[in-house]
Amino acid sequence: MTTDPPLVPTAPAVAALVRGLVESTWPTTEADRGAWFAEHHLDVEDVRHEAGAFSGVGPRAWGSPSCGWHVFEDEFVGLHWFLWEGRPWSDVLASATELRDLLSDVAGEPVDEPPTDRPVEGFTARWQVRGRTIDLYAHAPRSDVAAGRDVAVQLHVDHAARAAREDAAARAR
Repeated sequence: MTTDPPLVPTAPAVAALVRGLVESTWPTTEADRGAWFAEHHLDVEDVRHEAGAFSGVGPRAWGSPSCGWHVFEDEFVGLHWFLWEGRPWSDVLASATELRDLLSDVAGEPVDEPPTDRPVEGFTARWQVRGRTIDLYAHAPRSDVAAGRDVAVQLHVDHAARAAREDAAARAR
């Protein structure tokens, strides 16, 4: 009998970082962002850049998940991760549910969590706290995809006003 190793990072580690991020002074410039990443131990490697969006992997302490951040009008907007990629869905869903509960401790009840009036695996939850938005997406893999593939939890933490300006500009295009 094989036992899968525990998921890295743990849900409490992710929630602790998110708490630290939303309680901190949000960076604006690239220099601010670099210092803020260092302060929060967000080491990111293999960084690629395209049209205001940066992607890479990190932090190492989290097993180097896919991550990224974006800027709009030369201001840092927010960052994201794809956590627990490719791990068994039952483990991912359990950790995502724990993370949702821990984020509710940080930010209160989600302001946008679609009702579960039908059987569905996974969930979407969104919080607004201290001028920040936290988005958590946990969804079962598509039925046409082999088990364990395309499994991940998306987590986004953004500066709410900057993200709203970016979204408005995108809609106007």
